[in-house]
Amino acid sequence: MTDDSKPPIIRMNEPITLEDWEKGREARRLSGLKVAPASIRRKESSSDKRLRAAFGGKRAPVPDQPDETPPPQG
Repeated sequence: MTDDSKPPIIRMNEPITLEDWEKGREARRLSGLKVAPASIRRKESSSDKRLRAAFGGKRAPVPDQPDETPPPQG
């Protein structure tokens, strides 16, 4: 891990920047991936029948799809 990729030190009772929070969140996410898979969704559940009836055959609501593709950033 290089110095740039290390999560920042967060001191108590001091505000942090959004960038520092995001770096720390990324480090926590990567640490979590070392001990658990990214997706822990069950393949089946006892509530499948009820969920599929409520969500049109899916077990959960489908996320809204954007109407347009965002412009390229650069």
